[in-house]
Amino acid sequence: MSACLPVLDPACLRELGEELGDPAGAAAFLDGYRELLPVRMDSISCAVAAQDFEAAMDRVLSLKVTSTMVGARQLAGLSTELEHLVRAESWAAAGAAMHGLARAVAALTPVLT
Repeated sequence: MSACLPVLDPACLRELGEELGDPAGAAAFLDGYRELLPVRMDSISCAVAAQDFEAAMDRVLSLKVTSTMVGARQLAGLSTELEHLVRAESWAAAGAAMHGLARAVAALTPVLT
């Protein structure tokens, strides 16, 4: 399902710039998102591996929201799927879902640079 979504939807970033009233602010947000993406992924992975519900939910929701804001539609969709798995405490499935997130990040990274 999420694989059908675009890797990056530039319209979302334009909308963010309009909401902020500053396209440069949207670009700065995107830069911060790109820089924090590896740290976020590691943090989610550790929380899922530790079966830490609170930490996993906090981190996956953060990834979902920021991915939505910048238009990283595939990653936002996969984050939503992971959120459902964490809510159900389906830790094995959540761990397996991390592979899909990693593929989405790999597809997104060259587009962000």
